[in-house]
Amino acid sequence: MNRIAIVSLGNGGTQVMKEMLRYEPEADMYCVNSRRELENVKYYSYEELEVLADVLAEYDAVVMMAKMGSKGGEALTELHKLLENRKICFLITPFYFEVEKMLISRSQISKIVDENFEGAILSQSSMLEIDEPDWVANSDRQMAEMILDFIPELQ
Repeated sequence: MNRIAIVSLGNGGTQVMKEMLRYEPEADMYCVNSRRELENVKYYSYEELEVLADVLAEYDAVVMMAKMGSKGGEALTELHKLLENRKICFLITPFYFEVEKMLISRSQISKIVDENFEGAILSQSSMLEIDEPDWVANSDRQMAEMILDFIPELQ
């Protein structure tokens, strides 16, 4: 069985991981964030990406998620460069009206997506069409489920 690590970067990734923890995934969980709000997760600061990369080098596959156009997106871009093992990235783009973040996210994504890219690019703008009272939490849950559905393919 392959060893798999799941890494959330920034607040957007942390919210998805929060939903993911409800399902008790069979993977080691890591979080890069300045706030520690989840239990049973190993935390690293943004300044410790190289240390985290050394830890993640022990895994067969690393699944990463972050909201692009933010500090988490920048950290994912940097961590992606540092890792040599199999990387699967779930990139969450900002809302279309967050123009500055959208421009930053395009630059970040261009550093990650190439012919070897594995993962998905998810649009927050597509969630605006969801007609549910708590669509933000529901969208985080849907993203968590999609990522967890992918994990068995890695094992």
